[in-house]
Amino acid sequence: MSVSGFKAELKLFEFIFNKDHKCFCIVCWKLDKLHCQFVLLPPLPGSSPQLPLLITIHCNVTESYPFSSPISPLLPQQLKQLLCDICRLYNLP
Repeated sequence: MSVSGFKAELKLFEFIFNKDHKCFCIVCWKLDKLHCQFVLLPPLPGSSPQLPLLITIHCNVTESYPFSSPISPLLPQQLKQLLCDICRLYNLP
């Protein structure tokens, strides 16, 4: 994948998972890193108030990505796996 293709991929993620997304957002990105947050929503109204739990995820992208990726071949697959694992961990749909 070219650098311009990788930038386009990251911009798409930032558009889909913007800072107003209710569950997951791309806080910021550069070619060598990705900063995301997974938001666990607070309890329903009427229950004791508490702030949402934020799970912060910092991803470092190697210079050789995607040619020698240690986890899976593409960043979208890694993000999908991460989201699925967090949802499963917290019993979310």
